[in-house]
Amino acid sequence: MLNRLPERRRAIDLPIAASTVFSFVALSVAFRPVVLGCSCVTSLSVCDDVRASNLVFIGAVEKIDDAKSFLSSARTPEELRSLLEKYLYQEDQITLKIKAMFRQADDDDADNNKDAGDKDKDAKDDDQAEKKYKVGDSVVVWTESGECGYRFEVGETYLVYAVEDEGNGRFETTKCTRTARVTDAGEDLAYLFFYQNGGAASARVEGFATSDVKQLNQDRFHYSPKVGSPVTGISVEIRSERGAHFAEPDLNGHFVFDGLAEGLYQLFAYSADDATRQAALTSSIPLRIRPRSCNSRVLFIPRGVP
Repeated sequence: MLNRLPERRRAIDLPIAASTVFSFVALSVAFRPVVLGCSCVTSLSVCDDVRASNLVFIGAVEKIDDAKSFLSSARTPEELRSLLEKYLYQEDQITLKIKAMFRQADDDDADNNKDAGDKDKDAKDDDQAEKKYKVGDSVVVWTESGECGYRFEVGETYLVYAVEDEGNGRFETTKCTRTARVTDAGEDLAYLFFYQNGGAASARVEGFATSDVKQLNQDRFHYSPKVGSPVTGISVEIRSERGAHFAEPDLNGHFVFDGLAEGLYQLFAYSADDATRQAALTSSIPLRIRPRSCNSRVLFIPRGVP
């Protein structure tokens, strides 16, 4: 599975005497490290981000426990060491009640990258990763406290994309995923409707129309909802033996077809004024659509056409 989490520092595994740990707490709280800026390795479309995530759900925040709140609960040096490691990672623990569940990676997905060393994961975190969640359950998601962490607020509702950390079994999210307040996630929710309810007919074709040939090679791992030199005023058709669907690119040259079944398709572009659709602006572009897949195409429309 694609790693969506920013690279972070790991604690050095050295013996820590109790006195050393307790004396370090005050200093670490007073001088909490600050991350300056956040650089995401990837940025994905909604279709790709769903498939790159172990959990995708809508949840209301019930509780937020930041690292500082944990320190006072330690009763032994071992407990404090564990809490201090979490603190040094700058992770906050977010508890959310699930209102809608869109994706839980099945056992085959979850096991793709596991090895024998994973058996030594913390039992509590491992149990959470293996649990099958349903609406009404509470789930814990971790996020960094620094610039790459996503800022949650108690009582607010979010669309969450969470990735399982293979090292400890926690579900984590950051600014580098598409996690957002549900009120700001309209585009994602439109796709997730088909993903959840479409069954085999839930594939997506997402594309752009441009007059700049240099825009034909889009970087799928650095997604943008716009293209250079966008073309508007056209109609895009996707056709199969089942019938045809039409879409018009927006001001950014962007168009989408959702709810597609497996099969062979042809993609065409016409002038929006061409009611007969006899004069295609592009040659036929073949597409083989697989079940529940993500597909992308860029249409080149020369300047002056239509």
